[in-house]
Amino acid sequence: MEIRWTKKAAKELVAAIKYIKKDSPQNAVMVFDKIHELADSLPTFPEKYPVEPHIKNSNVRFAVLWNIKLIYAIRTDSISIVRVFPTRRNPKKLKP
Repeated sequence: MEIRWTKKAAKELVAAIKYIKKDSPQNAVMVFDKIHELADSLPTFPEKYPVEPHIKNSNVRFAVLWNIKLIYAIRTDSISIVRVFPTRRNPKKLKP
């Protein structure tokens, strides 16, 4: 199963990493690597994480790493990373 990143998710990840990099370049690298490790592990057991309650679709799930929520959609032949969302933000802004 292939991992695909939407343009929006990739852009949000870059923004989060830039924000972290201001205070700690080494933490920015670590967070980037761990987010990618998490994404790369999803094909093993895609249903491992809970359904995203703000999107209300059983194929859309989320995993949280530190204060970053990775929202992904399980497709027939792939997993799409659709959002990289800071948990400190209002979840009502998750609407696609």
